[in-house]
This record gives sequence, structure tokens and C-alpha cells, in this order.
Amino acid sequence: MKKLMILVLCLLVAGTAQAIPVADNFTDGVLDTSKWTPVVKDGSEVIEYPGYITMAQVGARPYMATVDSWDPLTQGTLTVTATVNLNLSQVFVVWTRSSGDYDSDGQPNLGGTIGSGLRFNFSNDARYGVGIFTKEDAVWPWLSPDGYSKNLENWSPVAGDWHITVIDTGSQVSLEVVNAADPTNYATATANTTFVPAVTSNKLAFNCLGKIDSLYINSGNPAASEPTPDNKAVNVAVDAELSWTAPEAFTQEGFRVYFGTTEPNYLSTDYGLNELTNGIEDITTILPSPSPMANDTTYYWVVDSYESGASSPSLGDTWSFTTIPAVPVIADGTPSDTAGFPGEDAVLTVEFDSESAITSNIWEKSTDDGATWTTATGTVTLDEASTPKISELTINGIASADEAIYRCVLANSGGSDTSESAVLALKALKGHWTLDQADFNSNAYLDVSGYGHDATKLGPEMPTFVSGADGNTTGAVGIFDPNYVSTAGTWDPTEGTGEFTMAAWVKWGGNRGGLFSKRNNWAEDDMMFHSAIETDGFVSIARRSTYDITVKSNIKVQANEWNHVAIAFGGSSVSFFIDGVLAGTSPFTLGTGTDVPITIGALTPWGALPFSGWLDDIQVYNYALTNEEVIDICYPITGEEVCIAMPALDIANGDTGLVKGDEGFEGDCKVDLFDFAHFAAAWLECGIYPAVGCN
Repeated sequence: MKKLMILVLCLLVAGTAQAIPVADNFTDGVLDTSKWTPVVKDGSEVIEYPGYITMAQVGARPYMATVDSWDPLTQGTLTVTATVNLNLSQVFVVWTRSSGDYDSDGQPNLGGTIGSGLRFNFSNDARYGVGIFTKEDAVWPWLSPDGYSKNLENWSPVAGDWHITVIDTGSQVSLEVVNAADPTNYATATANTTFVPAVTSNKLAFNCLGKIDSLYINSGNPAASEPTPDNKAVNVAVDAELSWTAPEAFTQEGFRVYFGTTEPNYLSTDYGLNELTNGIEDITTILPSPSPMANDTTYYWVVDSYESGASSPSLGDTWSFTTIPAVPVIADGTPSDTAGFPGEDAVLTVEFDSESAITSNIWEKSTDDGATWTTATGTVTLDEASTPKISELTINGIASADEAIYRCVLANSGGSDTSESAVLALKALKGHWTLDQADFNSNAYLDVSGYGHDATKLGPEMPTFVSGADGNTTGAVGIFDPNYVSTAGTWDPTEGTGEFTMAAWVKWGGNRGGLFSKRNNWAEDDMMFHSAIETDGFVSIARRSTYDITVKSNIKVQANEWNHVAIAFGGSSVSFFIDGVLAGTSPFTLGTGTDVPITIGALTPWGALPFSGWLDDIQVYNYALTNEEVIDICYPITGEEVCIAMPALDIANGDTGLVKGDEGFEGDCKVDLFDFAHFAAAWLECGIYPAVGCN
């Protein structure tokens, strides 16, 4: 059942807070003026009959306001629950942050002369249903709060009793009404509100031309809450107890608890469940029946709360949980992908629960994407005393032979469970195409990394090899045309790490062209990225999302000159390097198309926008290279050192070409005798006035 609730969320600047809770069943036929104040004029009335309140409108609308106030700064979450009887087209309205008096429009003064207010409206009319509105001062119109929405899909107007609850959590407002005779007939409205109005009082006001059978106002829960086991909990022990927290809205006589394996039917007095209590019992803990419960079974339970002297209960929410299976239960998401450099140790871990002792703890590996599995080599450990329980596989000194997917198989006396699989990846060079003529065979550029990702050229024409960045006379190849673009399979360079680096020597011809890409079409799920050199010479990486995402380097490549370009993606950002110099870092994420082709020299595997120039020595790593690692690649050819961190005390002028500063100042990226001499020459200089401060 959808438990009826009106969530009234407000953060207020407090007026004078008085006593809460307020509870009234209107049983004696006399309005309790210690709790309520009629707000009437023009002959309108608030009338209490034995068992309910009603209002009669003559001119201005009649209201009933609380005598006391609610201050969220000191009293916490506001809760209002009501049972009302409405004919078709009748309305029940709750106002919060009210001064308890009329404003100039004839409504309760919502927040005083400079304040704001919230109105929660239930109209038993197909045109309106439920609504949440705000109002500034006494000025029309009523407005919808931020994020406002309503759901009338399961609601239809019908005369009779309706349950209504208002709760202010401080961050969200929502309204839900439920028909008492048919709880499947309900409507909801939700909104967010963050304004903090200036108010003269924090009273509540009500308007209803039908019948209000009961009202509770509190800064706590109106029904039993905080169930143990948690609602929708899984892997609950079969011998678990049931417990809950008593309502804060009233002093209870006790509870009745209903329990079973079918969803509660709120049209039945016992919900179609077994009653665990013997009538009304003053308890907050009880054993389920049966106990122990069955394994791998979903149970439902309801706790009805009875106020002292009340004839009917405050109906409980539907709570549920699922007991632990007899077999071990390995947690979703374990083990997780892991990666390391050659020679490092790798640890794969699963978390699990088990009703009985583990009798078998095996880790397996597969090198053919799960087609076949063998027992993994390494050290396997088991800890059943920890929370959660864990099994681990440790592989010392990982090498390429350890790259695989791994899983854990656990068994106990009830059976076995197999974990999800996880990748163990070696952080390494995963693709390397020299683009030398010597490494071109059968219309493919050979991958010399050892991983076999040969790049097949699209067209049959023999490429023209030219002098490369390293001087090899047949060490580079021109692209310019889709026939000379190549594809290197659909492998994912981020597998196991979530990172990658592409590094290449480029001799750019001056036009925009694709560099290295993993995409089919321009769609988030049909690409991971594409990279290019733009018409202006900046390097870019892009992907499709709900909008296009493109980031660029802040240094250009030079036309018709060999430049080393590296793009390093670190999981949530991308860095560009030109000839080893950091050329910008920007936030970036990849698309989800992990199974699309890798393309060298264009944006797409069919050669869209081929690279305008020559390429040499393309390398792809499955992790984000550091600045130092990028320099290590290009320095043997450029012979140029790169300043990657300017020392703070590099204060003397020097002409090295490494770093250019303001106004022509140029440091040499090291602190030496020249800097010391510059510092010593200014020793004891003082700019303080009066000069006595220099002593």
C-alpha cells in the first residue's frame, strides 16, 4: 500500500515556538480552545460536533488555526496527519507558517506582513486532485514551488473518508492522500523548497467544508517507524527478531503486528497476514512465526499503533525483508577490476554472507572471456569472522600471464554461489604501431606491443612511407585519404583501469582531421571518444552526451613540423601534452560504446575526416601517463628538456627557452648560484615605513 503522506518541507526563521504535539479526535462536541482558534468573519463558523469538526462559509472562508506554533529550528520534522470525510468537489487545505489571522486577500496571513507560505491542497474533484503552492505576502497568485510535480494516475475522486499526512523534512515537500476504503486509490504531489521566509508566527491553519474526524500535529512520526530488519533488507538471518520505534505523535496503548509471505491487503482487517500479537500488546519487539524463518524468502509485516482511548489504529506502513539463502551469498560488485604494474602484487576480494561455514573457497580465471575457467594461481584466504565476510586471492609479482578475468566460487552445506567476474589488468603499453614500412604486412600495420592489435588499412593501395620523426626514411605514413585509415579491432584500452593514453608523432598538414578514435556513430552508446587536430592546430577530444562534449589543448601543433602529441585520460579528466609540455587539463568522461572499433587516422572506422598529414609511432597505454612518462617517450627524439615544475626560488634571469614568464622574464627551472646571488644582493632591503619597523 502507498501510505498516505503529505510532506511539507520548510526551513523557517522562527517565531515563538510553543507546545507540540497537538492531538484531537473531536469527541466531545466542544472546540478545545487550548489547541484551536477559529479564524472567522462575515458569519462564517467553525463548528465541532461529537466526532468531527466542520466549517460553514457565509462570506469569508472559515479557518481553524493552532494556538501554538511549530519552530523547525528547535522542534525538527513537522508531521500533520488527518482523517477527513469529503463529498465530491469538497476541499481540505493545510497552511503552514501562518500568523493565524486573515491577510488582505481573506486567506490566513501566511508568514505575516513580510512572509511567505505553503498551501497543501486536496480537492476531491477530478479537475484538481492534489497540489502544493507557495504565496509571497498577501499578493496573488499562488505559485508552484521548485521541482513541483503531481501524480494522479492511481487516483479518482470518491465521496468518503480520506487519510492525509503532512511531514516537513527540511528539504522536500510532498503530499499524498489515500482513500480509507480503498488504499489503492491515492494521489501524490512533490516539490522542493529552499527559501527561508521571515515570519511572525509558525502556526498551522486548516480549512474544510467537509468533516475533519481527527488531527495530529507533531515534530515526530505519526506511526511505528525505524523497523528492524530495515525495510527491503536482504540476507536477513532466519532467526532475526522484529522491532520498531513507537510513534512520537501520541501516547500509545500498544500495537498489533501482522506478518506473512504475501503483500498486505489493506482492505482486510488483518491485511491477509498472520497476527503475531495477542490483541493489543505494549511491546516494540517480537519474534516472527515461524522462527527460524525459511531461507531465501520475502516476508511482509505491518505494525498498527493504538493511541490510548482511540477506537481505531494508526495504520502501519508495509515493511518487507528477504532472508538469507541457504547457499553463500556473494555481494554484487565484488570482486572489482584491479590493475598494477609488472612485478606488483594484486589482490582480488569478494564480500559474502553465509548461514553456515564455508566448505569450499576457489578462485578461477579465464583468458577467453569466460568461455572456459581454470583454477587461478595465487594465495587464497578466507575470513568468516569479519563483517562482511571476505575471500581474497593474492597474486604476487603480476605479469602478462596473469591478465585475465577472475571469479570466486564459494560453497557451504547448502550449495554454492559464484561471484561476478573482474578484470586483472597489467598497466602497460597495449598497442604500438610504429608505422614503419618494416612493420607493414598484408595490408596491416603490425602491433609490436605483443598484444596482437594489428591495424588493417581500409583501402588496398600500398601506403607511401616517408621520413619519420626519428629520421627513419620509411618510418612514417601519410593519411589524407580514407584508403589509408586503419582499424585495430574493438578492444577497450581502458579495461581494468578506466584510463588510457594515446601518444603519437604528427606532422599536421593544416586541415582538420581525425587522429585516434574509438567510435562508430556520433552517439553516447556508440562511441567512447574521438580525437582530432582542429583547423586552428589545437588538439581535441570529444564525445556525444546529452550535449556535445569537446575539450581542447591550450597549445597548438605546428603545421608541417613533427610534434609529439599525447592525450592522457585519467578517469574523470583529460590532459594534453605537446612535445612533452603540459598543454591543458580539463574534466572529461567517456561514452559507453566499449565494443566499437578503434580507428587510426580518422574519426570513424569508415574513414570520416581522415587525418590531414603524416603519422608516426602511435602508442596506446591502458593508464594515464604522467608528464615525466610522456617526456621519456619524446625526449630521445626532441632532445629538449621540459620544465614541469618551476621552483619558487628560481628568481634570476636566464635564457633557456624552457619557461617564459611575465614581461619577458625567463627562468631556467632550477635554483643555482645565479638565484642565490640575486637573493643575496637584496639581503636586508626593507620597504617598511616608518623605518623603525625594519629593525
